[in-house]
Amino acid sequence: MPDGHNPQELKLEPLLDLTDPDRKALRTVAKKSQTHTSVGTILGLGLGLFLAFRFRRSRIQKLTAPRAQEWPIHVDRSTDISPVSKPSKLGAIATYTLFGLGGSLIGLGTGLFTGSKSVGRALDKDPELRKRIVASLRKLKEEALQEKADASAKKQDVSLPED
Repeated sequence: MPDGHNPQELKLEPLLDLTDPDRKALRTVAKKSQTHTSVGTILGLGLGLFLAFRFRRSRIQKLTAPRAQEWPIHVDRSTDISPVSKPSKLGAIATYTLFGLGGSLIGLGTGLFTGSKSVGRALDKDPELRKRIVASLRKLKEEALQEKADASAKKQDVSLPED
């Protein structure tokens, strides 16, 4: 291995089989997928924060609403849990964090799905381009698996010291 190369670095020689227009098309569809994923994540985060705001506001309104009924006299009251059920800063942080992360993950998944569909449609327009890219990626995968197998074989040759 030449100096300055990381053994974990993935070699991209099989992608050199592609022509410049093929590489440009591959970069274009990769950017399209990245855009879908980014937009989906941002929209999901916004939706999650909006839902967290609505959830907190409705909960606060429910807890602070005046009660029109009076308590029946013949029923014993249990301990008052209103101090525990009041909204707190920690609860607000947890609500916004969890809703924001949940929305981001949903948006990310949706963006990945729509991005992959968009990439598939873009590559289906030119079947020859698709064949060349698939063949090149297959070669890349084969080489990566071969390197893993070689590394695994080298590790097995080393004997472990006995206890």
